[in-house]
Amino acid sequence: MKIPFFKENYYLKYSLIHNVGYEFYDKQLVITIDFANWMQKSYDENQPGHTLGNLIFSGVENITISEKNFILNSNEILDLRSELISSDPNIVQIGFMVDEPEGFVILTFKALEVEWLPIFSFFEE
Repeated sequence: MKIPFFKENYYLKYSLIHNVGYEFYDKQLVITIDFANWMQKSYDENQPGHTLGNLIFSGVENITISEKNFILNSNEILDLRSELISSDPNIVQIGFMVDEPEGFVILTFKALEVEWLPIFSFFEE
């Protein structure tokens, strides 16, 4: 799906980041997340609350990250935005909390498309 559609229709807040990887030759950024289904407009309480899966961004360039050294440990996504830094609709900015060092990290990049590949879903107890 195109990036503007993704940003308008998917809400990442309260999802958890498990891993971030960049495939240089394919220009793909793969972010493994525990996606908070319950935060989506289309959520039905008969659906699983969470889905573990990969967001695969293609045509990626201009990746920047606000902290160079940090540990990913199922860190909570607090924001998905871009309108504050650029009028380009293909700019993605994901902000998330980290434990070491304690604080807030911002991952910014430009992408052409994103694909969601679910791994498995689960219900909260």
